[in-house]
Amino acid sequence: MKTLLFLFCGIAALCVSCKEGDDAATRFSFSLPEVVSVGSTTADVNSRAGFTLNDYPGLERGFAYGPADEAAEDYRTVKVTEFERNAISARLTGLDPETSYRVHAYVKLGASRILSDGAEFTTLPGDGGGDGDGDGDGDGDGDGDGGGVSGPTRYFGWPELLAEQESNSDYYYAYHLCPDLTIRGNKARNYTVCFSAEHHCPVWVAAPRHACYEGTANRTNAYKADPDIPSGIQYYGKAADSGCNNGHMLGSAERTYSRAVNEQVFYFSNIAPQYSSGFNTGGGGWNLLEDWIDTKVCTDTTYLVIGTYFDRYEDRYGNTASPKKISFGNRNDVSCPTMFYIAVLRTKKGNTGKSVMECSADELMCAAFVRCHNNALKGKQVSSKDMYSIAELEELTGFTYFPNVPNAPKDSYKASDWGL
Repeated sequence: MKTLLFLFCGIAALCVSCKEGDDAATRFSFSLPEVVSVGSTTADVNSRAGFTLNDYPGLERGFAYGPADEAAEDYRTVKVTEFERNAISARLTGLDPETSYRVHAYVKLGASRILSDGAEFTTLPGDGGGDGDGDGDGDGDGDGDGGGVSGPTRYFGWPELLAEQESNSDYYYAYHLCPDLTIRGNKARNYTVCFSAEHHCPVWVAAPRHACYEGTANRTNAYKADPDIPSGIQYYGKAADSGCNNGHMLGSAERTYSRAVNEQVFYFSNIAPQYSSGFNTGGGGWNLLEDWIDTKVCTDTTYLVIGTYFDRYEDRYGNTASPKKISFGNRNDVSCPTMFYIAVLRTKKGNTGKSVMECSADELMCAAFVRCHNNALKGKQVSSKDMYSIAELEELTGFTYFPNVPNAPKDSYKASDWGL
């Protein structure tokens, strides 16, 4: 598995308690911690080691944190015994609401601690819902939710995120943060993508929908390779072919906060071939589904996973699509998806001000909406025939959706909850 993360890279270190010397500080360095989620009393952080953690299994490492106006020598610590891809992560607990904190990654050498540079963050108000979005709804449209428990994904505070499949070397991942949209001092996430080297096509894109991503930026049409995924497995250009056009997974209209934010959704990793005459066009089957999903986006954050499917598929209307390779994006080996879907998770009321990770199953609703990839659905409005439970979608695709939200009611749905 190839994992590509959009992380801070600045590595520096200082020594606390006693000096171990420049060599030790350089040898056992950690990157500036990334604060990926902030709540009122908790925060989630990670940091990448500048040395090989496997070479030092007995070395104590973790995070030291405390009020930003206090000396680091007095900070409390949380030890980290497990790591993944040479990075450590932890949840900081016991924080006070609306307080500025600083956190360092550390290793302990004898009586000394070597600290990374410190990252500062401010906790949310006590009634803020336990997340990091900063909009007061408690629902994670920014840099992640602080509620919930540790899960299997890279950032367990992101409700929409899927787990990486470590055993599948075909998949490449990229985690895109908004260049100029910040939430309480942290960059808001834009979207996460899983991209297939075999199919030369996105497998899924996970993203939050919220008003904070909306603005006045125009469509940029800035098509280019995703800088965080090897260019050789992506399209070689924006040229559409084989009766298809450039179909966005996460739509351009959903990211208009700024030009820089909009440009990211034109990465090739967010583009899939979609039939232009009856699918991705005015009144096309996909466009009608996208427009309908827009009406289900609520005041609380709505979480989406937009995905592709490549095996033979037959929908409940009797339409079918079979696997094939097509010419697309100046390549002749692109897999044409047989089905597209949008998995949706949100609160039932839509304006609770709570994190979905703090809601009961009765307060949540989730479902998948699928469309066979052909031109036969042009003019066909969304109906209950297009719906799957999330559990049914999981059985079909093999992915686990919304693993960071254990109360998500994935086994069932009510069409009436969605106005169908």
